[in-house]
Amino acid sequence: VEFIQPQQMAGVLREMLSAENGLVLSKLESLGAEPLFPSAEDEAGEQTANQKSVKRTKGPEVYKHGVRIVFEGDYFKTLAYLRALEAMPWRLYWDNVEYHVTKYPKARVAITVHTLSLQKGWIGV
Repeated sequence: VEFIQPQQMAGVLREMLSAENGLVLSKLESLGAEPLFPSAEDEAGEQTANQKSVKRTKGPEVYKHGVRIVFEGDYFKTLAYLRALEAMPWRLYWDNVEYHVTKYPKARVAITVHTLSLQKGWIGV
């Protein structure tokens, strides 16, 4: 697991957005921070009366910071972009990829990735 500090996130985003030419960015959305492992209190509302609560030892909290990027481009530019993201020195964890052809060969693509951090703050500038 590789953690990304809030002060590094601006550089990560800059690299993510400049990884491939030929794509048009439509939207960049922060999905906020949430604990990677919700506490027992957070999970209690989701559990039924028949389930037992699992107690965890208290340790450092790990936060997941989600980003949704929507862009337009063709299949090969999109593929090159996804490969470029995978090759970056930053560890990105994939949540979702949506690919919708709007007018061949152009498509609207939405990717959702997240990073991990020991700090709840997402970006430090």
